Amino acid sequence: MTHWCIARTEEDGQERGLATAIADLGFLTSVPELSRFRVRNSRWKKQHRFWSRPVLPGIVFADYACAHDARLQDLTRQGFDSLYRDMTQVPLKVPHVALLEFVNTIEAENQRIERQYRRLIDKHRTGRSKNKWENVPREELMARWLGIQGITEEAA
Repeated sequence: MTHWCIARTEEDGQERGLATAIADLGFLTSVPELSRFRVRNSRWKKQHRFWSRPVLPGIVFADYACAHDARLQDLTRQGFDSLYRDMTQVPLKVPHVALLEFVNTIEAENQRIERQYRRLIDKHRTGRSKNKWENVPREELMARWLGIQGITEEAA
């Protein structure tokens, strides 16, 4: 496969359903999603939530061969609205390499977000972070960063 077409949904939030319906027709689909999280730590309860949302709301990338399939028009119940087309009414072609690069960039960001989420969860579970400098006095940290000898009370 060398190209993808872009399918538009009627409303935001229907991307996954449309992608599943197109996949059931036998075509490859892609819905790039970005991860999000929220960590709340109040006095009485802790709340942790991790979810993902489509990067491009209302957009599903599908194998270009499905652009010429008549069964695609029957997917209005699953949220299919139309295909993005150029001025001559030909479905737009997205190169496979461009979509792959876009998806890889999103996946790298998702991995960074998930590491940050796990770090916060560990901190809230144990009550402390894994920062090795956390328990070092501020004056000693400043001395290390400035590259000078720390002043002790005995020397003063």
